[in-house]
Amino acid sequence: MSNTAYFRWQAYKRFFPMLFVCLIVAYTVIRPALNGNWAALIALLFSASFAVIATIAIYKNGVWVVVDDEGVTLRHLFKQKSLRWSEIVRSSTVKFKWFIYIAHIETRDNNFHSLPISGLKAKSISECINRMVREKAAKY
Repeated sequence: MSNTAYFRWQAYKRFFPMLFVCLIVAYTVIRPALNGNWAALIALLFSASFAVIATIAIYKNGVWVVVDDEGVTLRHLFKQKSLRWSEIVRSSTVKFKWFIYIAHIETRDNNFHSLPISGLKAKSISECINRMVREKAAKY
């Protein structure tokens, strides 16, 4: 893909403070929890579970989507996929509950590639891809 990106989206980076607070709470309540204090045990379980969630979110932070002149580049956790504009038919989103959007790209050979980013960013990425597909189709 070219180095001049029209649009670039990346996952959130707000989970480091949450991880830090959860680890401090877990460190503070581990002794009382091991001595039989139920409130400390519950606080330890909650802080440990939130620390795991924050760690997964930080680990997933390496995903991004780039839309440029040549096509769309998707970076998942362990792989990178580039799709040319000639391969892309359309992009669509699925809405769960009130605000959770999951988007995917449909290619000419009827394959679906899911975007690594969800939420309102996925909706804006899908709209951008569809606009670029229409612009490329209008040129040719």
